[in-house]
Amino acid sequence: MRNYLEHILENLGQGIVLLDSRNVVTFFNSTVLEMIQPLQATLRTGMMGEVLLNAENYRSPCIEMRDGNIGFLKKLKEKLGLFLNTIVGPHQSPPDIATSFFYADYLEKKISRSFRFSLPDGRTISLTCVPLQDGGWLLTYDDVSTLTRSESNLAQQNSRFDAALNNMPHGLCMFDADTKLILCNASYARMYSLPKTLTRPGTPLTSILTHRRKIGNGPANSARYFDVVAEATLKGTSASQNTLLEDGRVIKIYHTPMHGGGYVATHENVTETVRMSEKLVEHRNELEATVHARTAEIERQAQELERMLDHERGINELQRQFVAMASHEFRTPLAIIDAAAQRLDRKKKDLTPEFASQKIEQIRTSVSRLVDLMESILAEGRLDNGKISIRHEPCALVPLIKKCCDRQAAIRNTHKFLLDIKRLPETIEADHKALEQVITNLLSNAVKYAPAAPDIRIAGWQEGDTVKIAISDKGLGIDEDDIPQLFQRYFRARTSVGIAGTGLGLHLVKHIIELHQGSIEVASVRGSGTTFTITLPVMAGSPSASVSSHIDAA
Repeated sequence: MRNYLEHILENLGQGIVLLDSRNVVTFFNSTVLEMIQPLQATLRTGMMGEVLLNAENYRSPCIEMRDGNIGFLKKLKEKLGLFLNTIVGPHQSPPDIATSFFYADYLEKKISRSFRFSLPDGRTISLTCVPLQDGGWLLTYDDVSTLTRSESNLAQQNSRFDAALNNMPHGLCMFDADTKLILCNASYARMYSLPKTLTRPGTPLTSILTHRRKIGNGPANSARYFDVVAEATLKGTSASQNTLLEDGRVIKIYHTPMHGGGYVATHENVTETVRMSEKLVEHRNELEATVHARTAEIERQAQELERMLDHERGINELQRQFVAMASHEFRTPLAIIDAAAQRLDRKKKDLTPEFASQKIEQIRTSVSRLVDLMESILAEGRLDNGKISIRHEPCALVPLIKKCCDRQAAIRNTHKFLLDIKRLPETIEADHKALEQVITNLLSNAVKYAPAAPDIRIAGWQEGDTVKIAISDKGLGIDEDDIPQLFQRYFRARTSVGIAGTGLGLHLVKHIIELHQGSIEVASVRGSGTTFTITLPVMAGSPSASVSSHIDAA
């Protein structure tokens, strides 16, 4: 049996040395020989094993003591013997099995020691000294080079990991499935001003959040703080969200679930980034608004330019029409005057009063027509240049209207003027000459555009602080769609074809009336005549005058 046990020990990969109760070597296997080369004595059976128990006898550059110096084993054993002698007597074995077990248990727990030493070839040997029940020792030598290197590599990796973790600019934390802290780095603790007691493993997340709220850097919206957790859980992968803190900072949290529960989270302070982003968005919006406003302004200018070009083209066309019309209008009365003068010249020897009166009447009518044309053109020119001014002074309307009717009757004795103007006030504040031009123009139009209807009606009356004058004829009338354009410069209605005119009279009339803060209206049916109604304030600057002007301008 002994040989069989020795054979097993001999083939172990572990170095074995047995010492008896006197510390004498009683057995060792061959494996141990190459492991104790640095020992000061040569290993042999029968030698004292004390040298094997003392770490100082191992010539090694590195000896790592695990439980103390092995050199104290003998003294401890001697003390143990004295203790046992008080129980069983000197030089006696323990009297029973219980005492033996007590002895072995005490030796195992109190005296077992181990240490490591390095060999010159770089290997690391671990020596473990285990006391035996009979008072001897079991020494085991193990080649722990691979383990030592692994431990060293692991220690280096742990050191590097700790260094990297604590030098991260972002906060990092790891919590288990019960939301208790596994670890966190220094940046996380600094970010939220956490004391060391709250950075220890096992700290509940609720305790950390309570502390943060207490010092004023908790989440501003606690209800949405864990939205990122729900999102990551739903997606089964990482998720992130920006969280506003009570102190105004914005923290971007990246949340990554772990298998088996728990999660890893990084906390990045993105306050400046968010503010810069907001400024960029604001700047972009301002730029877009500026571009939009500038584009709108360019479009408006383009439209205005197009409008002005259209207006210029219209003016040019109107001027062309006016020149053509004026040349025709001036030529006709001049031709009449010239023909009448020639007839008078030819018959000057046998000139009769009736013949002379007829020709003189033709000349006067043509001259009056020329004067009217010149007055209209000059008045329009003064209006364009802003030189027409209105002088408000007492103006008697009834005599003014009668005078205009008499003059028109003298020029054209084909029409009768039926007056109903007794309800007009004695005077109003107005420009006498300007109103005379207005009434004359309207009476002239009534006569001209009602050649077959000799009755022209003029009515006048007062309404509150305004007066109204209506001039009506039963002539050609005006087409309904021509009425809105009737007061435009050079415009002539379709019913005026073949009738002399410049298209300036009504345009001038409207502006004179508006300068008086009054208004003019027209009612007409083609073939049934036309009525022009003038409204003027009795007193200049009265409320009704302002209202009338405002309504007309609108």
